[in-house]
Amino acid sequence: MVSQIDKFNARKKKTEAMADERKKRKEEQEDKAPKEPKAENKTKQETEPKPAPKPDKRNKKRNKKMSDTTDWNEQLKNDDTYKLAEKLGIDLSSFTADSEDTKKTQLEEIKKKIKETENFPENVTLTPEEKKLFNDIKNERNEQPEKQETKSLEVNGEEKPSEGIEWIKQKRELYEKFAHDENLVLKNDPAKDNEEKSFTFSLEKDGKNLGEMKYTSPTAVHISKAAELPMYQGIVKDALESNLSISFGKSLNDKQKALLLATVLMSEKKTYANGDKIELKNTPTIDINAEYFKTLPQDVQTVLNEYVDNQTQKKHENNDKKLLNKKVKALRDKIRAKAVADGKKNSELSREEYRTAMHEGMTDEDKKARQDKLEERERTLAAHLGFIPDYETTGKDGKKIKVEKSQKTKDLLEKNNPELVKSLYNKYGKGR
Repeated sequence: MVSQIDKFNARKKKTEAMADERKKRKEEQEDKAPKEPKAENKTKQETEPKPAPKPDKRNKKRNKKMSDTTDWNEQLKNDDTYKLAEKLGIDLSSFTADSEDTKKTQLEEIKKKIKETENFPENVTLTPEEKKLFNDIKNERNEQPEKQETKSLEVNGEEKPSEGIEWIKQKRELYEKFAHDENLVLKNDPAKDNEEKSFTFSLEKDGKNLGEMKYTSPTAVHISKAAELPMYQGIVKDALESNLSISFGKSLNDKQKALLLATVLMSEKKTYANGDKIELKNTPTIDINAEYFKTLPQDVQTVLNEYVDNQTQKKHENNDKKLLNKKVKALRDKIRAKAVADGKKNSELSREEYRTAMHEGMTDEDKKARQDKLEERERTLAAHLGFIPDYETTGKDGKKIKVEKSQKTKDLLEKNNPELVKSLYNKYGKGR
């Protein structure tokens, strides 16, 4: 049986033979061709400059092939932003690039990681260029294209004048499909709609009336007080398919507001066709202790209880953030006062002076929290370096994280901050 190597050698010999044959024929043709006359005997046509040769497509392909061999991953790693993140100790193991586009995308993601860093670590010394890049990234704002305002579907708001009657047909088709999908019966009088230039209908299920609605324009609807949940589901479907926000009108009572809000929260689909989340305006405050709340369906009560809990938690987080900002401002004032007293600018304070001023501006509680944070950071690094056994800490999301020895982190710290490694070894590694 002929091997693959033998086949390859045979093809190679055949190709070389064909090339030799072509070369031989070309030389024979050149020998037979008439000799070119001297320049002085050439005609005018012969002395005119010849047109430029056409570009060699093969060279283009060859150049393109060479550009395709660019090591984008290496270019990513050589970028100043990547190097800065590496020096800050950010885990970059998942960042790779195989094209210019992915390189740009990865650098934007790395910038986000840098922005999450509150300040560059005290144990890392940055060059003036690195400090400037760090500050530029921290202060960089993502320019978003101006968002067009979404029109609102006013629910029990002010009635709006009708815009012709063509929209009525569109609303009817939307609700006919909705009724069919939900096994409901739509009751509507098209002739009356055209006469009044509005869309009025009711929905029924198993012979029971679920409520009535009246659209006076494509963006204004009135729902009856006794309307049940499926009627509100129709409103949410209309808003999503018509790219409208939902505005809670003044004439909605508390129970109606709760039903409409719960319907949005319970909806499987909560985004417009472009992927944006459904927008609510004049969103109500829900009182879970009110009498009307007890009359709501159980699933509605459940989802609204969760909503109220989340709103309360967000409120507490905002209050905590305000308190933190107040503390930060007090610290900055203390540091500024220290600089003024020394006849300097903030930027002219040494690291030690800066720390001293900051420490003096802290409360005892803040000082303890800061010390605990520093010790936590030290223990985490010591675990990565293998100076202490695997260490368990708590992440920002409150979940437990197991910190294990990392050769990559060890190599990085030994390269960029050997003094820190030595300090941690003296504190945690001796005697092991």
